[in-house]
Amino acid sequence: MITSKGEKKGGISREDPKMERFRDVQIDLRLVDIPTINGKFTWNNRRGWNKQIASRLDRFLVSKHIIGMEIFYEASILPSIGSDHWPIKLEIAMNNQNKKRPFRFKSFWLRDLEFLNKVKNWWQERKMGMEGQNKMHTFQRRLKYIKGKINEWNREEFGNIQ
Repeated sequence: MITSKGEKKGGISREDPKMERFRDVQIDLRLVDIPTINGKFTWNNRRGWNKQIASRLDRFLVSKHIIGMEIFYEASILPSIGSDHWPIKLEIAMNNQNKKRPFRFKSFWLRDLEFLNKVKNWWQERKMGMEGQNKMHTFQRRLKYIKGKINEWNREEFGNIQ
């Protein structure tokens, strides 16, 4: 259901009493509407020209009480696979201070003339004993191994760069 005329494009634009009731329920229950980051409309009648109608019929509502906590929300519209509705996805992540930082490549590593050789050697090291496994799984394990070796080498070679 749309909550305002701005959530509909095309067709007859009128305020419906059901829209007001839906908004009232959201307010009474203290629900917050999470907007999608990559578009507005989640339904389309698939007609052309001036007969096309699009609406925001799908949404995520979350309790107002958890907004402001250290929780990250991101809603997005996914591609449609033959339907007149586009599915939506909600990603939730906790903002945890103890969480490890993601691996980031540092350009200054390339100043070490042996860096590329080290990476090649680490790649070859991890190749041993992995025959017969799924290739993608093998690739992921090798990357994880190299990431660990690079982080270890970075600590030994450069220390805390902060």
